[in-house]
Amino acid sequence: MTFVNGLVVMIGIFLLNGYVARHHGLETLGHYLLVRRTCYAVVGVLLLGMNVGLPNFVAKDQKESFGDSAIVILFVFTLPVLLLLTYFVSSGFISGLLPDLSWTYFAFALAVCIQSITYGLYRGHLRMVGANLIHLISTVIIPVVAFLILNKVDVIFRIIAICVTVVASASYLVKNRGFNPLRVKLKVLERLALYGFKRIPSFASQFILLAGVPLLVVSYVSFSDISYLNSTISLVRLFLVFVGPLGIILLPRISQALAQGKVDKVKQGIEMLLMWVFFGGLLLSFSLSLFGPEILKLWLGNVSVNGAWIARVIFIALPFYAVVGVLRSPIDAASERGYNSIIYLLAAVLLLISFFLMKSAGIPVLKAGVISFLIGYITAGIFSLLIAYRLLNVQPFHMSLIIHMIAGCLLVAMGHYIVIRTHLQHSMQIVVFFLAFLILFLIFVLKSRRKWVIEFRKQALGQNKVN
Repeated sequence: MTFVNGLVVMIGIFLLNGYVARHHGLETLGHYLLVRRTCYAVVGVLLLGMNVGLPNFVAKDQKESFGDSAIVILFVFTLPVLLLLTYFVSSGFISGLLPDLSWTYFAFALAVCIQSITYGLYRGHLRMVGANLIHLISTVIIPVVAFLILNKVDVIFRIIAICVTVVASASYLVKNRGFNPLRVKLKVLERLALYGFKRIPSFASQFILLAGVPLLVVSYVSFSDISYLNSTISLVRLFLVFVGPLGIILLPRISQALAQGKVDKVKQGIEMLLMWVFFGGLLLSFSLSLFGPEILKLWLGNVSVNGAWIARVIFIALPFYAVVGVLRSPIDAASERGYNSIIYLLAAVLLLISFFLMKSAGIPVLKAGVISFLIGYITAGIFSLLIAYRLLNVQPFHMSLIIHMIAGCLLVAMGHYIVIRTHLQHSMQIVVFFLAFLILFLIFVLKSRRKWVIEFRKQALGQNKVN
């Protein structure tokens, strides 16, 4: 259900971005995506980690007053921080955001915060249908309707903020049986706040990785370039729809297997998963990089020289982004030392250092930003692999896999060369190429005699015998 909801949400966002670009313009899309990505990336810091802590504590003890405590933290911590940020925006201290719309941004960010703790509350109560429905309505349905019936971007932001706030607040109060400050216990409040406070460095690092580059470059480039940048990052994140649900499945199983001393079984499972993430992710990333400009043009209706270059480079980050997503849960399950926080912090620091070094060296700001984004996720992917090797001795690479990855890339390059020299329209070239890509990939998965592919069929498809 979570996978289906995530897929529907991503398809909805994909269609929404295309509609906004074509009917409201790339400048409006760039503005909307900048504000949206910034709010969703910083929500962990604004909520003091309640978006993670609330479902964790509620799942363990539904009788305690965690729901009421979350509301107290929202008023005592989140609101003051939002007001302070609103002052900075209105004073022009935060580049890229329009001072005249500071209160509009405040309302939008507050709506995102309320939506996040509501989603967390329902997850904690294991009401995933309700959680996914709230996520779908807030993230897709309300924005789609707003952009369909309204024209002015400031009005659209306000309507989205109001509607999301009403829907999420009502849903929260229904599930929490209202709000009673007398139910709040200081001990419970401290547990919830301390849990999130310890994770602030991790949330801040993830914010830099997700939204840092658009914010760093926005004052130097147009909103149109920001629309290309954020749209391409969204396509990279789309791959997480297929990888993300694995974390929900993997974490409890890995924790249980490690507790039973089945380290070798865990190691083999993670190695198999990583092999396919690398193999499939590399081929897909190479394909998307080759067709990036055509995909953006088909999606958004137009693509500039900057947009074409952004697409070709950003898509290279896809396999590393996927590796980080796959290894997050195994690393958390194998150790309590908070290695993921260290990984995100190192990646964020290297992203910032590389950006400012390239900028000071005279490299155009947009190129410096895109390359630093790539450096950040390559760093996160490499360190995730190193930590997994240290904790579980995970070694996914072997000669057969490397040979198939090289051969696959050569086949992709050959297919691209053939397709672009046909007289088909760009849209049909993309369809033909990726349809052929899918068919050949499935044939390889189902028919290859390589040991690592046969083992995958046994585990994933339940084939104990290979004809």
